[in-house]
This record gives sequence, structure tokens and C-alpha cells, in this order.
Amino acid sequence: MPIEFSCPECGKLLSTGDDKAGRSAKCPGCSAPITVPGTPPSASLADARGEDSRNSGDDQFADGNRGDEVRRPCPVCGELILARAQVCRFCGEQFSRSSGGGPVGLTTDMDVIWQRTWATYKENLGITVALVLLSGVINFVASLPQNGLRAAFDRGLLEPVAFFPSFGAALLTGWAVQFWISAGLARCMLKLARGDTPEVSELFSGARWFWRTTGSSIVFFLAVYVGLALCIAPGILAALALWPYLYFIVDDDDGVTDSLNRAFNLTKGNYVLGLQLGLYTVGLGIVGVAMCCVGLVFTMPLASLLSAMTYLALRQNYRGPRADDGYDDRMV
Repeated sequence: MPIEFSCPECGKLLSTGDDKAGRSAKCPGCSAPITVPGTPPSASLADARGEDSRNSGDDQFADGNRGDEVRRPCPVCGELILARAQVCRFCGEQFSRSSGGGPVGLTTDMDVIWQRTWATYKENLGITVALVLLSGVINFVASLPQNGLRAAFDRGLLEPVAFFPSFGAALLTGWAVQFWISAGLARCMLKLARGDTPEVSELFSGARWFWRTTGSSIVFFLAVYVGLALCIAPGILAALALWPYLYFIVDDDDGVTDSLNRAFNLTKGNYVLGLQLGLYTVGLGIVGVAMCCVGLVFTMPLASLLSAMTYLALRQNYRGPRADDGYDDRMV
């Protein structure tokens, strides 16, 4: 059974095999010395496996220097690590954290992604629509105070000295609710895309990732809006490069920097797929509006599920950066 624990210094979630209990290593997140919790295995058992009981955690964090070990590139940063490593010693990627891949046979072909999404949507129509509809209602209710304050100000019922502080507080509250709900909704859509059925209560699980979702979303929207203001194209490229960041937060418990970095690496060479996703989302929105806006109740859940399925397709078929591809391994 794997041992899961957090670094006492930076709080990063770590995972390793139970045979590493009691060993010391460096945290891949902050490099602080840590000890794997649990009772160390007996020396005889370690000897039987051909291991040195004095090993200081090389296997755990892929920090070994033995040249006879089989190595492979990390799927996130591209650096060579031990083939059996559970955590990359360069970027901290933990390979046992994800809650599972996508459906069997899922590829980065949008036709395949759409077919899988449509089949999943039909099988889970009720819960999919309910989750998105409920999240929309919550966001709408959270926006009522700011809309009411703006209306009162426009009619001259509020003085500026009272309007601006109260409107600012209402706006921040609305954004906070949106970040909270969007994280829970993304988690639910991932479960549906993987063939699981989430509970409605999971929509409200976003508090766990609230600050990370807030920080990453602010960086994302700033990158997109600044890019659009400068020359439009940079904003579009930023959106295509970083759009999966939220899924990394709710799927692997990543932080702000890790989620954006991994999203950037995941989408390299797949900007066309991101553009197709955007066009499908816009198209579904137009169809929903054309149906007297009532259709949005059904098309927006489909678009949300399509986004999660596209993320799974990219991740399931990710091959990692090559040394000669002309890209940096990390976003700086």
C-alpha cells in the first residue's frame, strides 16, 4: 500500500511505497529533509530485495545516481528519472496521485473526444445538467448584490462614497463564489468523464482548492486579457496554452505554479485541439441561445464535459517534451 503524507515544511502532498517507511529524503517541493512516516521494513527483507537498508530515499524521489538503473523521461519536465520512480526529483511530479486516466481508446482526435463525450453525456444526462444548472444558479445568486448596487447607483439612490466600497465587496464575494464552485464543478466533470458518478454534494468541495484556484485563475485571466489588449493573438495563445490549469488543481492537488506549468507543457503542440475545443464551446453556446436560451441548460453541461474529456485525452496521450523540439521544459 502506498504511503501518502505531506511535507511538514511546505505542505506538498507526497506519495511513496510502504517499503520506504522510515527513510530520509529531500522534499521535491522545497528540498527540506523529511522522513517517510511508518515502521521501517526489516533489514532481512531489504536484503532479500537486494536493497541497501541505509539507502537515503533515492528510489522514493528518483534521486538515485546508479547508472545501471533503467531510466525514462518525466512526462512533465522531460528530465531523465528512474523508470520506477513515483516522484520526479526535478519538477516534483507525483505519478501515483492522479485518480485515473480517461476512457480506453481516448485519443487527441476531436472527433473521438466528441463521440466519447456525447456517449457519456447521454448516459449521465440528469446529473450532468443538474450540476451545471446548480452551479449557474449559485453564481447568479452571488451576483445579485453587485447588480442591485449598480442599479441603485445608476438611479441616484446611492452616493459614490457608499457605492464603491459596497460594490467592491460584493464583486469580490461574487468572484470568490465563482472560484469555489468552478473548482467543484471541474472535479465533478472529471469524474463523469472517467466513468464515475459524482454526488451533487461534490459540487461544493471547491473550498479545498479555493486559494489555489483563485491564484491560478487571476494569473490566467491576466495573461489572456493583457495579451488580448496588446495584440489579440498573444491573448489567444495564452488561453490555448494554459486552459487546463484548473484540472491539474482538482485532479492532482497542484499549486498555482505547478498547475500553470503543467498546463503549459501539456498543451505544447496541441494548440489546434484547444482551438477546436473553443470553437465547439462557442458553437454549443450559439445553439443554446438559438433555442430561446433554454437550450443553454443542456448545451453548457455538454461543453463543460467536453472540456474535461479533452483534458483527459491530452494527459492520456502525453509523450513529454523532446530535447530538440525547440521549447523550454518549464514555463518561466
